[in-house]
Amino acid sequence: LIKSRAVILTKRLTPNLYLQAAQMLHRSWASSLLGVASMASVALALPSSGPSLNEAPHWQAQQRWCSLEAYGAHFNGSEDIEALEKASSESPVDNNATINIPVNVFMLGSPFTQLKLNTTSPVVRLQDNLAAGYSSLGYSFGPFKTYHVYDEDLAEFEYNALITKVSLEMKGRLRMGGAETLNIYLVAKMSPGLLGFAFFPQVLMKDSSDALVLDGVVLSHLAMTHYLSEKAMIHEVGHWLGLQHPFQGGCRVSDGDQVPDTPQTDNRSDQLCTSGKDSCPGSPGIDLTRNYMMYSACTKSLTFTPGQILKMRQTWYQFRNPETRQLPPSTNQTLPSVPDLSVDSVTRPFHL
Repeated sequence: LIKSRAVILTKRLTPNLYLQAAQMLHRSWASSLLGVASMASVALALPSSGPSLNEAPHWQAQQRWCSLEAYGAHFNGSEDIEALEKASSESPVDNNATINIPVNVFMLGSPFTQLKLNTTSPVVRLQDNLAAGYSSLGYSFGPFKTYHVYDEDLAEFEYNALITKVSLEMKGRLRMGGAETLNIYLVAKMSPGLLGFAFFPQVLMKDSSDALVLDGVVLSHLAMTHYLSEKAMIHEVGHWLGLQHPFQGGCRVSDGDQVPDTPQTDNRSDQLCTSGKDSCPGSPGIDLTRNYMMYSACTKSLTFTPGQILKMRQTWYQFRNPETRQLPPSTNQTLPSVPDLSVDSVTRPFHL
């Protein structure tokens, strides 16, 4: 079920917030994915700005918030999977129930860029790709409600993982539903190298109205047609469901993503989809090149590990399921069922 409507918005909101998000990156010259994930968790000390491709190696940026003291040693072997399963059985997690996730899709841009975007059938792509990645795991996405947003300021802004006044305003005016609702924003412009970004659900533990506003996935128009399109969508929703990158922290940490069966991996992207690579020879296991949460050029036969599947289930029941989540009052609420259209109903002029 797809419902679509056009909305025009002009309302202003709160000052800048600077938080980091998980982000998927690409370089067109290399035809590959590169990137860095930074925990958007209010429980951890975060740097005031996000790392860039020109900074120190990504593990150094990640090491600022991910430490061995905080997270302990890396799990390995079947005993650790059993421990994760035991934790699931002792918490209100139903590993067999189908999880239904309503989706709001906001398409931002000028009339021209949105017309171009529509030729790619973005909502159908989202439906098909999310079904390909998650239906066999017991997730059902829908209904999909779509909104075309024509606003010059929002359309011309270059989005990235940093929260600025414009991006916070955009989400504040558009985001609908509670923590169980997936809000996807398709934006015309994104910083060079970015296909999209998403906030981890831990951001919902902050007792602030802005925390719920931040929750969601942002994808570029380019992500609808890029050869990594399917992977990008599934990858970012994986972050929304609590998964980190298997290379989180690089070889200098032993359990960067907190999942038992994902071998620790160096953070460098594999541009050739190399099988059998071991970028962290001091840690057990080989790189999961064909994992949805890895950055590689692989596009076929991608999977999640059993540990990642359990982790997403745990995350859903801990942070998103209305019946089991325990969130602060400001994030344990449902935002308006339609965007705020009370301010203006006239399309602002575009300078094309």
